[in-house]
Amino acid sequence: MSLLAVIDMQGASRPAFWVPCQEANVQEISEHRDRGEPIMFFEYWTEDDIFLSLLNLVRKPHYEHHEVHTKRTWSAAKIILERARVRGWDVSEIDLTGTETNCCIAQTAVELVQLSPSTVVYVIEEACNDKVVAGLNFPVHPNIRRVTRKQRALIREVGYENAQRLLEKGV
Repeated sequence: MSLLAVIDMQGASRPAFWVPCQEANVQEISEHRDRGEPIMFFEYWTEDDIFLSLLNLVRKPHYEHHEVHTKRTWSAAKIILERARVRGWDVSEIDLTGTETNCCIAQTAVELVQLSPSTVVYVIEEACNDKVVAGLNFPVHPNIRRVTRKQRALIREVGYENAQRLLEKGV
């Protein structure tokens, strides 16, 4: 089970790869919801049409395992950990999606592993609005793992170490 944090999915900037990112977020939100996993939304612009369309995935039909927070800093880590503690949600694995990967997602990932060293953070590449996630500037830490949606599904199925072995074999 993993918690999904959707960060800053407003349409303020829409580069060429925005639509695939939005579609990947729809899939991530829907799959986490269907598995009964907690979902947290963080947004500056809470009235944005794209943000509201994603939020409707948990509001219609009503899904009780979600929260929405207005974000005022780059990192959402403190809110994620505090609210997860209050709600009794497991934070051993957290999936991150959203925009401004080099700022908000990177800062959230780094702060999560600093504040909760046992937490493993998966940054879902297709569900991130910019491609810095695959670049050299993204933080490197053993508990921050940049993965594709397909890799994350395999990790859920067989565990991280087994998935690594399978991927090395070209499976």
